[in-house]
This record gives sequence, structure tokens and C-alpha cells, in this order.
Amino acid sequence: MNIAIASIGLATAQGSVFDITHEAALRTPAQLPWLNDRRTTCHRSYRAVGVGPSLNGGERWSALARQALGECFGGDTPSARTPVLVASCNGAAVRFDPDNWRHAFDSKMLLEGTPWAKNGLPIFSASCSSGLHALYMAKLLLLAGCSDDAVVLAVDILSQASHDNFEVLRLLTGTPTPWQAESRGFIPGEAAVALRLVRARNATG
Repeated sequence: MNIAIASIGLATAQGSVFDITHEAALRTPAQLPWLNDRRTTCHRSYRAVGVGPSLNGGERWSALARQALGECFGGDTPSARTPVLVASCNGAAVRFDPDNWRHAFDSKMLLEGTPWAKNGLPIFSASCSSGLHALYMAKLLLLAGCSDDAVVLAVDILSQASHDNFEVLRLLTGTPTPWQAESRGFIPGEAAVALRLVRARNATG
């Protein structure tokens, strides 16, 4: 028994899966959507296409998630019985004060407008490996025969709190050189990825 990817949905700075596979023009990073201070080294960022610039926090997280899920299911309405494994490094947190952080992973709010809004799902949050944790658990569910399909949804929004954390670690740069030994960092961004996984006896995935 193997696991295969049945469909993918994206909400990124370069658009959707359709945009990317149809070779839409690459978008360049824009100015940070907040005021910089004198310690800021990276003044640019990537924001997801099609998400209103006024949305923030939980509303922004939810909009990214719905966009990725919509493309993943191709307009069909998914069943609330389909397991969804959610991964997010910072959830909807825009600040790291206790109250904001406490409510940053409320899946009932974050998944509003989806079939899973009232399910009260746990969210895998393990820093940069959050998505891998969710994928692993989805694999276990499928191999155990709990469901014929499962959705892994990974979402993180651009926030000043996250940006400032990377600034402190000196991981950001305004002129990145990806995959090169001399690269001094990256430009922050946001995205949502939805993967629908299925059990497939003859799959190679």
C-alpha cells in the first residue's frame, strides 16, 4: 500500500498551482506592510496573491487556507469526515504576547468557512518541521485504514513578530542568492499549501 498525492492547492506570492504551471510572470517582493525601525536589514516581503492587504491575523490565515483548499478540491465541496491535518509555525499570531499567542491556534476560528470549522482540530506546530509532522500523521492515518483520503494543510502568514524573530537570528537579507553557498539569508513571505493524499495500491508517490 502506497500514499499518492491526488491534488494540490496553493496560495503563494507567485499565485496558485495553475499560475505556476502556466508560467505566469514571477512577482517581485514588495515593501514590508509595517514601519521599519533602524535595526531592520530586510525591508521587503512576499505576500500571497489574491488576499486583501487589510486582512491580518486570523482573518488572513483563514483567507490563505480557503484559497489553497479551494484549488485543492477544484471547486468540489470536501466532506467534513475527511481528516485534515493542519500545520502552522506561528498560527495567526501577529504578536507574541501571551493573549495573542494563546488564541493563535484556534482552529474553529482559523478554519471558518470550511467544512472543518466546528471540529476543533489540533494544529501541528513544530517550527520549520510543522508540515513534516502533519504529513507523517496523515500517512499513519491512511496506512491504518482510518480513511481513504486525508488533507494536509500548512499555512503561515507574514507577520512583524515572525519577521523580527528572523531578523534577530540574522537570517534575512534584501538580496538573497537561493541555493548558493554564499547566500546570506532570505526574504520573508507567507503561503498556504493543501495536499490531498489518498491510499493507492499501485501508486509510486
